[in-house]
Amino acid sequence: MTVNHKGAFYHPGQLDRVLSRAEVADVAGPTGVVNFTLCNDNHVDFAFNWWAHIETVCPDARPVVMAVSEKTAERLQGLGIRCLFFKPAEDVLLADEELFFRRDLKWNHLMMLKVDITLTFLEMDFPVFYSDADVVFFDNPYPRFEDHANGADVAFQENHIGTLCAGVFFANPVPQTLRLFDRETTDLPQYEKEHPNYDDQNFLQHRVAAMGESLDLRFFPIEQAPNGKTWYPRRDELRPQVTLVHYNCVIGKQPKLEEMRKDDAWLCFPEVKPDPRLGSVFAKILPVLEAEGSPQDVLGIQQALVRLLPDDLMAKAVLGRALLVAGRAEESLEMLRCVAQSDTCTPVQHQIFSAALMQAGHLDEALVQASKAVEKAPENNDFKTYLAGLYTSRIKQLDDAGDPEEALDLARKLIHMGTGDKIAIAHYQTLLAHRRNDHGQTTFTYLANQSGSDKGTKNGAKHSYSRVYDMILSGLRDKPVNVLEIGLQAEGGTIMTGGGQDPVPSDVPSINMWLAYLTKANIVGFDIRDFSNFQTDRFQFVRGDAANREDLERAAGLYDKFDLVIDDGSHASHHQLLSFITLFPRLRHGGFYIIEDVHWQPEEIERSLPTTMKTADVFRAYLKDGAFPDIQPFGSDALNGLTDAINLVQIYKGHFTETSKDRLIVIHKLGD
Repeated sequence: MTVNHKGAFYHPGQLDRVLSRAEVADVAGPTGVVNFTLCNDNHVDFAFNWWAHIETVCPDARPVVMAVSEKTAERLQGLGIRCLFFKPAEDVLLADEELFFRRDLKWNHLMMLKVDITLTFLEMDFPVFYSDADVVFFDNPYPRFEDHANGADVAFQENHIGTLCAGVFFANPVPQTLRLFDRETTDLPQYEKEHPNYDDQNFLQHRVAAMGESLDLRFFPIEQAPNGKTWYPRRDELRPQVTLVHYNCVIGKQPKLEEMRKDDAWLCFPEVKPDPRLGSVFAKILPVLEAEGSPQDVLGIQQALVRLLPDDLMAKAVLGRALLVAGRAEESLEMLRCVAQSDTCTPVQHQIFSAALMQAGHLDEALVQASKAVEKAPENNDFKTYLAGLYTSRIKQLDDAGDPEEALDLARKLIHMGTGDKIAIAHYQTLLAHRRNDHGQTTFTYLANQSGSDKGTKNGAKHSYSRVYDMILSGLRDKPVNVLEIGLQAEGGTIMTGGGQDPVPSDVPSINMWLAYLTKANIVGFDIRDFSNFQTDRFQFVRGDAANREDLERAAGLYDKFDLVIDDGSHASHHQLLSFITLFPRLRHGGFYIIEDVHWQPEEIERSLPTTMKTADVFRAYLKDGAFPDIQPFGSDALNGLTDAINLVQIYKGHFTETSKDRLIVIHKLGD
């Protein structure tokens, strides 16, 4: 027999030395059969899937991927996949116009190369078991297929129409198979030279037909080796007896993958046995799939890795992260906890677990794992920076939840970590400013945020009025003062239309805040809605309408004088001005009268009331002229009769920026 009739075999990167028969025999392994597929650079993932399945179910086989280019061969070798490079002989190159090395190599030319490779193995006296890269082995084929091929020249897969399929065949090295696969055999038709689109399927069908009974031809049972047309509609019926499936009969790579995934046959092999050698190859294929494959493919490989390497903590850590990305949080955390509980868990593994826990919303556990990473690698600034970020998130979380002491403890730890100092200090200072004043007292801002009031910096419109309140009222915190607040709802006060039939409110955020801030104060709440169900020490409720002067006077009559009046009611100008005219005289000398949200008046209420000047414009006119304008329907005397008692009027803009609208008016009454 003539060795290298059509070409020769080489190891990747060693094109200066043709492989000997003894070296090729090593590829065949204990079975003595060369088990190969063909691969170009666009189908490395399919070749890997093919190779790994055979390695899993055929322990004695040594599947080899035949690369059609040096680039493909080197890539396969780099992944740890057994491969050879086949270089066609010079006369083949000339005959086919160097099609094998052209970039526009067509699929039919690639498949005809399969015929030449098979012939070359047969000439070296090796039996050949070929299968396309889209074939998946579910069971060891040798015990079954050798029975069918034993004594035969060649055995093919049978397709759904009862003819041979060139995608799977077993050929013995006998004279008739040499004639079958040799394209230069002169006594057989050579249609491929006359038809440019001729492929291996056409070639072998015509050759088999021409050879007739001189060729001992057999077929593998279709129930054991179905093609796609047979398998897809009958997979449940055929699954118990199937040995391999040829996922053909669908066009395109993605449809093939979807069919394989239905059978857990694409890069995620349920029956994989622990095998560190195979596991190392899975590990090498991961970067390729992460760059080129789908997340589902990557997850399949990572699951296989854990089965192949059950003691490999890094494999489990990476799988845990992949499960989380795939939306399988509980499985992810279960896997990662196994890793974290190991005494040999590395800082990197703690870090991966921490990131997964953070993504799953388990911030406390994420902090624990990130802290362990820093403890084990104290010089690693990346770990420190990551931990600093978690500290900042946790501090904010504690701050929002009303746990100031733990938040401050974490802030101090953050400061002393030695990384992220600028961010940490800024956050710490903000935290302290909102939490404690210069006297160590809880700030108004903190209490407003905790109670749900929009007077602070967190809830609703985040008005930030708390900064003004802290500035002017801090001296009253432990004094037995009397306070009246109009409007008791959390955001924007209460819209008073005169009806008051809304459902009974369940909470009074502002009253909770005032009771906590002014620890000895008596608080009166006034609202058109019924808050009588809210009962607590130092609080009384009066139900009434701010458009009704008698209702306002009834609330004011609960105490002789008030030290503080806050109007956070409907925000309608008529209500605000009537309340001021009625209640300012009931304010103690040195007390404060505050009108909130003068930037917004609800139109539906404004239209239902007598037309009047906007509250902000009224007080702007007072600051300009030293007197109030003639305001209808109240008249000039109603307001100007109060001017002798006004010590100071201060108007604050939104968030204290000059370009914002007027929002808060503070009127300080003259002292005795």
